[in-house]
Amino acid sequence: MGELAVRVEGLGKRFDLNLVPHLSLKETVGNRLARLRRGLDRTRDDLRAGRWPANHFRERQPTKEFWALKDISLELRYGQVLGLIGNNGAGKSTLMKILAQVLAPTEGRAEVYGKIGALLEVGTGFNPELTGRENIYLYGSILGMNRQEINRRFDEIVAFAELEEFLEEPIKHYSSGMYARLGFSVAVHLECDVLLVDEVLSVGDATFTVKCQEKMRDVTRQGRAVIFVSHGLSAVANMCDVAKVLKEGRITYSGSTQGAIKHYMKFVRKKARIKQRNPADFPLDESRPAQFKRVQVCNSAGQVAAEFTREEQVFVIYDIILRKPGRDFRASFSLHDGANNVILNGVDADLADRPLQGLAPGAYRMQLALPSHLLKSGRYFLTVGLGSVKGGYRETHEGLIAFDVDDPKTSLYRSQSGLVLPDMDWHVEEAPAPSAPLPPKKPAAKARPAARAKPAARSRSTAKAKPAAKAGPARAAARKSG
Repeated sequence: MGELAVRVEGLGKRFDLNLVPHLSLKETVGNRLARLRRGLDRTRDDLRAGRWPANHFRERQPTKEFWALKDISLELRYGQVLGLIGNNGAGKSTLMKILAQVLAPTEGRAEVYGKIGALLEVGTGFNPELTGRENIYLYGSILGMNRQEINRRFDEIVAFAELEEFLEEPIKHYSSGMYARLGFSVAVHLECDVLLVDEVLSVGDATFTVKCQEKMRDVTRQGRAVIFVSHGLSAVANMCDVAKVLKEGRITYSGSTQGAIKHYMKFVRKKARIKQRNPADFPLDESRPAQFKRVQVCNSAGQVAAEFTREEQVFVIYDIILRKPGRDFRASFSLHDGANNVILNGVDADLADRPLQGLAPGAYRMQLALPSHLLKSGRYFLTVGLGSVKGGYRETHEGLIAFDVDDPKTSLYRSQSGLVLPDMDWHVEEAPAPSAPLPPKKPAAKARPAARAKPAARSRSTAKAKPAAKAGPARAAARKSG
């Protein structure tokens, strides 16, 4: 682990929120005149009473304290990538602005040991009237790069941003994705020690996002430190070594990236209040060509259950009503874990007989059996769908039912990464006794493969021997002969 790059201790940031609603011009002028009259009346009363008049013309507006950050402490070392995740308003961007010295903290301290490169918002530091070329120099100078350093890196910046054709155009004509590409390219080519990236990759296309992630990995391999803020949990999982979850300005989780994602998704699902009921009943709608009547998750005894062990099969039972014949109806399912990873999915149309196709109108029951010894310990969320490709009908119910799987044999090895945990057949036996070696075969005289292989063998041995050669003339002769 490298040296300390960032240290934050007891950090807090307070804002005073104005409680007075926004008024029209007429209301504002009327309030100011009323305040002036009250000030004059109170001043006249002070003079009549023989008191020195106070300042009655300034009335303090009612405000409310809002702590965007409270009691934040963290450490980051060189060579690490720290991910910050949380819902909007959790304080992630405020923390990044304090680290970038854009905002001053109300309490506590934040220390960054090294040169900072920050990419906080799309378009920050750009002048829309200037061209892409001019903005590279402008933004680079804001980030602390001198002109010689920008000149040395200019071609690399332009090539990485893939904006050669638009370099001489004013960036007011750029899209948000082009803004992000140019800004990230300048920031990532800055010879900085600590790189701050705040939710700017979300506006780029998938190809450029992957390119940026690979570039950030190169940055960390060079021994730099990165703090990465994103709502894209897959990017956080792929990029970050450790992560922290922020909620209402406080750190609620600090640890591994996967643990942080699970903690955050638990909060998201609770806040979203997804209706997770088992069984799930649906109101009848005669206007639909088909619909779910009930979906339930049961055990092998046919009882509704919400907890299973790895040794048990999980049965998903669909009660379906078809109102029109001759349609290519198909049912689907998908299973997600707490980190919103797709664990399993499937469609009944994948089967050769296509169970729902060609059925007469009526009520039907389908059963899907999930095999035992497959799912890892954790909570899973079932999504079901029903529709017809040719008929243009589709209904989907996401996160409809939640159930838990417990693995009593959980160990360090069984809890490692991987979406599923199937039981494998391992077999060991005593190795058989080695048999007598076969006599070597005589090579055929007409083929002579060894003669053609000799030059390759000489070239490899000569290449290995070159660094050991000491005589200068011999090396010069070798270069001339090459």
